[in-house]
This record gives sequence, structure tokens and C-alpha cells, in this order.
Amino acid sequence: MFAKCEMQMVNFMGTELHETEFYQCDLRKADFRDAIGYKVDILGSRLKDAKFSLPEAVNLLADLKIKLS
Repeated sequence: MFAKCEMQMVNFMGTELHETEFYQCDLRKADFRDAIGYKVDILGSRLKDAKFSLPEAVNLLADLKIKLS
């Protein structure tokens, strides 16, 4: 788990982040395209201009407690 970290512009592209959590982190301009296995606290983290790709990006909605169909 990364908590309250400054990780702007970090390149996680294509990385396997097995069960890695980012809690209240500054992830502005971070690149998560094609990365898998991560969980991001979207309500407490800074995500402006961060890049994500599908289908993994759908997991960002988990904190919102909504259901997709």
C-alpha cells in the first residue's frame, strides 16, 4: 500500500501491480495505461490528467458503491 505519497508523473504503464493500493496519493499525470491489479482511492487522491485504460479503469468506480451492467 502507498499512503499519502507524492507520485506525480510516475509511469506505471503495463505494470502488474498485484493488489497494490494507492490511498490519498497525489497521482496527477501518472500513467496507469495497461497496468493491472491496482486499487486507487479516487475520493481521497489527486488524479488530474492521470491516464487509465479499460477494462481495468472500471475498478476505479468501486469506491462509489455503484453497479454496472
